[in-house]
Amino acid sequence: MLLILFPIFIICVTLWIWVNYQTPEHFPPGPPGWLSIRSLISKDEPYFSKVMIKLSEKFGPVVGLRTVKTWFICVSGYEAVKDVLNNPHLSGRPDSFVFNLKTSGLRRGVLMTDGDLWKEQRRFTMFHLKELGFGKSSLEVVMLEEASNLIAEFEATIDCSPDGNVMLDDPFTMAVVSVLWAVIAGERFQHNDPKAKEMIASVTGFSRANNGGPTIMTLFPIFRFIAPEWTGFNELNGHIHKLRSAIEEVVRQHRQTRQPGCNRDFLDAYLDTLDADDASTVDATFSEEQMIGIFIDIFIAGAETTSYTLGFALLYMMDNPDVQAKVQMEIDQVLQGRQPSITDRTSLPYTDATLQEIHRRATVAPVTVPHVAMEDTTCQGYYIPKNTVSFVNLWSVHMDPKVWPEPYKFLPERHIDQEGNVIKSDHIMTFGLGKRSCMGEALARSSVFLFFVSMMQHFQFSKIANTPFSLEPIVGLTYAPQPCLAKVTKRSLS
Repeated sequence: MLLILFPIFIICVTLWIWVNYQTPEHFPPGPPGWLSIRSLISKDEPYFSKVMIKLSEKFGPVVGLRTVKTWFICVSGYEAVKDVLNNPHLSGRPDSFVFNLKTSGLRRGVLMTDGDLWKEQRRFTMFHLKELGFGKSSLEVVMLEEASNLIAEFEATIDCSPDGNVMLDDPFTMAVVSVLWAVIAGERFQHNDPKAKEMIASVTGFSRANNGGPTIMTLFPIFRFIAPEWTGFNELNGHIHKLRSAIEEVVRQHRQTRQPGCNRDFLDAYLDTLDADDASTVDATFSEEQMIGIFIDIFIAGAETTSYTLGFALLYMMDNPDVQAKVQMEIDQVLQGRQPSITDRTSLPYTDATLQEIHRRATVAPVTVPHVAMEDTTCQGYYIPKNTVSFVNLWSVHMDPKVWPEPYKFLPERHIDQEGNVIKSDHIMTFGLGKRSCMGEALARSSVFLFFVSMMQHFQFSKIANTPFSLEPIVGLTYAPQPCLAKVTKRSLS
C-alpha cells in the first residue's frame, strides 16, 4: 500500500507546486528549475560578483532565479543596477536568519530592516551621528590623532626591523574602529586593548563566514539543527555571542555612569530616548535590542569597509610605484610637511583621483546587501513580483570595459580631465545609491582621505623581491586585502 501511496503523494505535491509557483509572465530569464538559485553557488569561482557576471553574459543584465517558492534576481551593469537602487519599491530587506542572529532572532538594527522601523531608526541614527560629528570637521582631530598613533607604530616597527620590512596584516582596523567607538561609546581604544581586538576578531569572523550570496544557512536555516558545524551555524553564533557580550557590557557601564540629558555619545542619546519620563512619547520601534542591532550594524558596515579600502590602497601603491611617487610629490608640494586636513582634498586632485581609482578597483563591498521588492514592480522592463530578493552587483559597474577601458589596469588619470580637475563619475557606486545608500559615507570618505594622505606623507611602500604578493581579495561579506610583507621606508618631511 505504501509503495502505491508514496508515488501518488509525490505526484500531488509536485502538481501543487507547479500550479502555485509557476514562473510569472515577463519575469527575467534565467537557468531553469525550481532550485535554479544553485547557479549562484560555484566551487570553481569563489567570488560571488564574478558568478553573477557569468550569468549576465548568458541571460542579460537581469537574471531570474528561484527556490521552490522564492524568486530572486541578479542585477549587473550600470543601467540595471541604477534601476534597482533608485526604485523605492525595491528598497526592502529579506528576513535574514543569519543577520537576525545578532539580535536574538529578531529583525532589528538598520542594515536588514525595512518599513516604519527602518525609517524611524535610520532617521534617529543619522540625526544623532551627525550631531556627534559624523561628516563634520569636529571628528577630524580624532582621526588625525589615530593617524599619528598609527604612524608611530609603523616607525617603531621599522626601527625594530633589521631590514625595514613590515607585515601588512589589517593595519588600519584598530584605528578606524577607535574613531567609530569615540562616536558611539564616547571613548577610544588603546591599540593593544584586548577587548577591542576580540570585538574586531568577531566582526571579521562574521564577515568571512559570509560571501554576500546565498548559502545553505541563508536558504535553509533549519539545517543548522542537523549539521551545525557544516552549515557554519556554530562559527557564526560564536562570533555573534562574543560581540554581543562586549556591547552589552558597554551598555551596562553607560547606564551606571550617564547623566540624563547630557549625551556623551550615541549610546547615551539612545538610552535617553528609552528612559524618557513619558513612555507614551517614545516610538514603538525603540528598544534595547534595537540599540544593540544598530551598534553591530555600524561596526559591520563601517569598520571593515574603510579599513580594507585603506589596506588595498597600500597594496596598489606598492604595485604601482609611479603612482605612489606622483601622490607623494603632490602631497609634499601642497602640505609642506604639515598634517593634512579634510579641506586639502580639493588641493590634491591627483591624490583624490587615486583614491577614486582605489574605490573602483578594490570594491570591498562588490555586491550590496540584498534588496527585496516591497510590492510588484519592474526592472529593465521585466516584471518583478512582491517579495523578490535582489542581488545587486556593484563590481560589474566598476569593472565594465565599456566605461573603463582596460578595467584591470590601475589608472588614476582616468578620473582627471584636461584641466587637471577630478571627474566625479556616476559609475563609481562604492556607497550605493538611493534610499539605501551608506549613511556613513561622509565619515568613510574623510577617514580614507586623512589616513591615506598621512601614510603616503610619512612612508614609502615597496614590494620585496621573491616575496608573495597578491591583489586578489579574501572572500567574505566584505573583501579583505591579502596580508603581505612590505619594505617600508621613512620619508623626510622637510
